[in-house]
Amino acid sequence: MIQANELRVGNLVTINETALHFDGAGKDETFCISEIKEEVVKFKGFHTSELYSGIEPIPLTEEWLLKFGFKKLQNPNNTPSLIWKIDWTFVFVQSIFDDLFYYFPKDGNRITLKSVHQLQNLYFALKRTELTIK
Repeated sequence: MIQANELRVGNLVTINETALHFDGAGKDETFCISEIKEEVVKFKGFHTSELYSGIEPIPLTEEWLLKFGFKKLQNPNNTPSLIWKIDWTFVFVQSIFDDLFYYFPKDGNRITLKSVHQLQNLYFALKRTELTIK
Protein backbone atom coordinates (compact mmCIF):
# COMPACT_ATOMS: atom_id res chain seq x y z
CA MET A 1 0.00 0.00 0.00
CA ILE A 2 1.14 3.52 -0.78
CA GLN A 3 0.50 6.38 1.64
CA ALA A 4 -1.63 9.25 0.30
CA ASN A 5 1.13 11.80 0.92
CA GLU A 6 3.45 9.91 -1.46
CA LEU A 7 1.19 10.37 -4.48
CA ARG A 8 0.85 13.07 -7.12
CA VAL A 9 -1.41 13.42 -10.13
CA GLY A 10 0.40 11.70 -13.00
CA ASN A 11 2.02 9.00 -10.86
CA LEU A 12 1.99 5.49 -12.29
CA VAL A 13 0.81 2.75 -9.93
CA THR A 14 -0.85 -0.66 -10.00
CA ILE A 15 -3.76 -2.07 -8.05
CA ASN A 16 -3.63 -5.21 -5.93
CA GLU A 17 -5.69 -8.19 -7.08
CA THR A 18 -8.13 -8.08 -4.20
CA ALA A 19 -9.08 -4.49 -5.00
CA LEU A 20 -9.10 -4.87 -8.78
CA HIS A 21 -12.66 -4.20 -9.89
CA PHE A 22 -12.29 -1.89 -12.88
CA ASP A 23 -14.03 -3.03 -16.05
CA GLY A 24 -11.45 -4.22 -18.54
CA ALA A 25 -8.51 -3.81 -16.16
CA GLY A 26 -6.13 -6.71 -15.79
CA LYS A 27 -3.59 -7.91 -13.29
CA ASP A 28 -0.27 -6.01 -13.47
CA GLU A 29 -1.87 -3.19 -15.43
CA THR A 30 -0.43 0.28 -14.97
CA PHE A 31 -2.76 3.09 -13.91
CA CYS A 32 -2.09 6.84 -14.12
CA ILE A 33 -3.50 8.92 -11.26
CA SER A 34 -5.79 11.70 -12.46
CA GLU A 35 -7.26 12.92 -9.18
CA ILE A 36 -6.45 12.53 -5.50
CA LYS A 37 -9.22 12.86 -2.94
CA GLU A 38 -9.38 12.41 0.82
CA GLU A 39 -9.95 8.63 0.80
CA VAL A 40 -9.78 7.60 -2.86
CA VAL A 41 -7.78 8.05 -6.04
CA LYS A 42 -9.14 8.33 -9.58
CA PHE A 43 -7.33 7.10 -12.67
CA LYS A 44 -7.17 8.34 -16.25
CA GLY A 45 -9.60 6.42 -18.42
CA PHE A 46 -11.75 5.05 -15.59
CA HIS A 47 -14.91 6.47 -14.06
CA THR A 48 -14.58 4.60 -10.78
CA SER A 49 -12.10 5.27 -7.98
CA GLU A 50 -9.94 3.16 -5.68
CA LEU A 51 -9.25 3.33 -1.95
CA TYR A 52 -5.61 3.96 -1.02
CA SER A 53 -5.41 0.45 0.46
CA GLY A 54 -5.79 -1.04 -3.03
CA ILE A 55 -2.96 0.96 -4.62
CA GLU A 56 0.46 -0.65 -4.95
CA PRO A 57 3.79 0.78 -6.11
CA ILE A 58 5.37 -0.40 -9.35
CA PRO A 59 8.87 -1.73 -8.62
CA LEU A 60 11.58 0.34 -10.30
CA THR A 61 13.36 -1.82 -12.87
CA GLU A 62 15.68 -1.45 -15.83
CA GLU A 63 12.67 -1.90 -18.12
CA TRP A 64 10.93 1.12 -16.57
CA LEU A 65 14.05 3.26 -16.74
CA LEU A 66 14.43 2.49 -20.44
CA LYS A 67 10.74 3.38 -21.00
CA PHE A 68 11.42 6.79 -19.45
CA GLY A 69 14.42 7.34 -21.72
CA PHE A 70 17.25 6.75 -19.26
CA LYS A 71 20.59 5.50 -20.55
CA LYS A 72 22.71 2.96 -18.67
CA LEU A 73 26.46 3.53 -18.32
CA GLN A 74 29.23 1.65 -16.58
CA ASN A 75 30.51 3.53 -13.55
CA PRO A 76 33.97 4.91 -14.42
CA ASN A 77 35.01 4.97 -10.75
CA ASN A 78 35.53 1.19 -10.66
CA THR A 79 32.71 0.78 -8.16
CA PRO A 80 30.22 -2.09 -8.42
CA SER A 81 27.41 0.06 -9.76
CA LEU A 82 25.80 1.32 -12.93
CA ILE A 83 24.99 4.93 -13.74
CA TRP A 84 21.56 5.87 -15.05
CA LYS A 85 21.01 9.25 -16.69
CA ILE A 86 18.62 11.15 -18.91
CA ASP A 87 21.06 14.01 -19.14
CA TRP A 88 23.92 14.98 -16.89
CA THR A 89 21.62 17.09 -14.70
CA PHE A 90 19.76 14.02 -13.42
CA VAL A 91 21.98 11.05 -12.66
CA PHE A 92 21.66 8.21 -10.15
CA VAL A 93 23.31 4.84 -9.56
CA GLN A 94 22.22 1.22 -9.36
CA SER A 95 24.14 -0.91 -6.90
CA ILE A 96 25.24 -4.31 -8.17
CA PHE A 97 25.16 -5.66 -4.59
CA ASP A 98 21.52 -4.99 -3.70
CA ASP A 99 20.13 -4.01 -7.14
CA LEU A 100 18.65 -0.83 -5.62
CA PHE A 101 18.75 2.64 -7.15
CA TYR A 102 20.29 5.57 -5.27
CA TYR A 103 20.26 9.30 -5.88
CA PHE A 104 22.99 11.32 -4.13
CA PRO A 105 22.10 14.99 -3.56
CA LYS A 106 24.85 17.51 -2.94
CA ASP A 107 24.28 17.37 0.84
CA GLY A 108 25.96 13.94 0.97
CA ASN A 109 22.88 11.95 1.94
CA ARG A 110 21.39 9.30 -0.30
CA ILE A 111 17.85 8.71 -1.45
CA THR A 112 16.82 5.14 -2.18
CA LEU A 113 14.46 4.74 -5.12
CA LYS A 114 12.43 1.53 -5.06
CA SER A 115 9.37 2.38 -7.15
CA VAL A 116 8.30 4.21 -10.29
CA HIS A 117 6.25 6.83 -8.44
CA GLN A 118 9.23 7.67 -6.19
CA LEU A 119 11.38 8.30 -9.26
CA GLN A 120 8.62 10.38 -10.85
CA ASN A 121 8.27 12.50 -7.70
CA LEU A 122 12.02 13.04 -7.27
CA TYR A 123 12.44 13.95 -10.92
CA PHE A 124 9.58 16.46 -10.71
CA ALA A 125 10.94 17.97 -7.48
CA LEU A 126 14.37 18.50 -9.02
CA LYS A 127 13.57 19.32 -12.65
CA ARG A 128 10.11 20.91 -12.33
CA THR A 129 8.87 18.84 -15.26
CA GLU A 130 7.10 15.49 -15.49
CA LEU A 131 9.00 12.30 -16.21
CA THR A 132 7.13 10.72 -19.10
CA ILE A 133 7.34 7.49 -21.05
CA LYS A 134 9.23 8.03 -24.30
